[in-house]
Amino acid sequence: MSRTRNASRAATAVGRPFRWAAARGAALVALVALVALAAPAVGAQDSARAAVPPAAAAAQAPAAPPTAAPNTPRSVAGRILRPSATASVAVPDVWVTLHRVGRDTAGALDSVRTDARGRYAFRYRTFGSPDAIYFVSAMYGGIAYFSEPLHHDEVRDAEGEITVFDTTSAAAPPTVRGRHVIVSAVDSTDRRTVIEVYELANDGARTLVGAEGGKRHTWAALLPRGAGDFKAGQGDVSGDAMSAEDGRVLVYAPFAPGIKQLSYSYTLPVERFPLSLPLERATPVLEVLVEEPAATAAAPKLVAVDAVSIDGRNFKRFLAQDAPPAGVLTIDVPSAPGARTRQIALYALLGAVGIAMLLTLARAFARRPASARPRAPRNAPTPERVARQIADLDTAFERQRAPSDEARAEYQARRAALKAELTNLLAARADGR
Repeated sequence: MSRTRNASRAATAVGRPFRWAAARGAALVALVALVALAAPAVGAQDSARAAVPPAAAAAQAPAAPPTAAPNTPRSVAGRILRPSATASVAVPDVWVTLHRVGRDTAGALDSVRTDARGRYAFRYRTFGSPDAIYFVSAMYGGIAYFSEPLHHDEVRDAEGEITVFDTTSAAAPPTVRGRHVIVSAVDSTDRRTVIEVYELANDGARTLVGAEGGKRHTWAALLPRGAGDFKAGQGDVSGDAMSAEDGRVLVYAPFAPGIKQLSYSYTLPVERFPLSLPLERATPVLEVLVEEPAATAAAPKLVAVDAVSIDGRNFKRFLAQDAPPAGVLTIDVPSAPGARTRQIALYALLGAVGIAMLLTLARAFARRPASARPRAPRNAPTPERVARQIADLDTAFERQRAPSDEARAEYQARRAALKAELTNLLAARADGR
């Protein structure tokens, strides 16, 4: 993927409304959003084992928002605000767009510019699928910032506010709040899948964008030698704004103030173990899971904790708090005569293990005792998140003055995939799953 194309996509990547409470909640989510990472690797023989246990599924499932009958009159009104040194100030003359994304159709419904006091208002009627998602976006400084889904017939005041930010390319990269490394069992090709999840924080007051018009990345991490099959995963950073180049994972997405989660996976041949992963940055929470009973892991402050057993599979678990920078995480697994021939159903593992991982970040930020109870994850893939990804993709494509045939085909393929994912999520929600 070219850097120019990455820059074009990153220039309009999804911004987040500035709500510190929501940002901290996102920081307490570990791995539930990674379902899509492992699904392509699951063979038919694993499909019966792939289902998340009922208790874990119930904990993961977000409450279904109310649906709207077709032709219901609705309205939304609010303001676009920008933080300043003393208070939030209104932002006039900003384009605000009302979106609808459903299993039938998806697109913008209306647009308006904010007035001198930063106000906007829309009146609309629902139509089509009753579980379609409606939301509002504001474009500021080349970044699209989105409202929460509009679940009520009348939305106004604070519920309709969207906070935008000035941008900078000179700020320090986001800091690491949490890092999770999962190593699977050996597959039939004598390779292991490794999944890495990061919680990254922009603690400043401006949205960090790539230098040179977005051609430079905003965050990067090293990939180990021999890594292959790189895949971007679920999270707050679109896979279109993430790539593997020259032994590094490069992220071109902007980072609004607050916390974002990103994830990716790769595979390694068994001869690459022991695996050494540099700890380039200070890490408040470092967690390692290895599907090998005799596995070992070593890093500054890393200790073994209680193993995790999921559906008859055992995963050794290691945990470090406030791991210093410039260290090395080493993961070793015993060499066995012959690899296990089954593909692991990673997404079943992650769905259940995500609950246990919540305790890790909760301890790091709240400094609660080890006996603290984990909270249920809240970052499972939802129709709202996929809808925002579609809107983000549409916005990025529309800003290209003369897209090439290759870019258009890639856009259409990506949009079709997201639309299919949205349809499945909406259908699951309608069925009560």
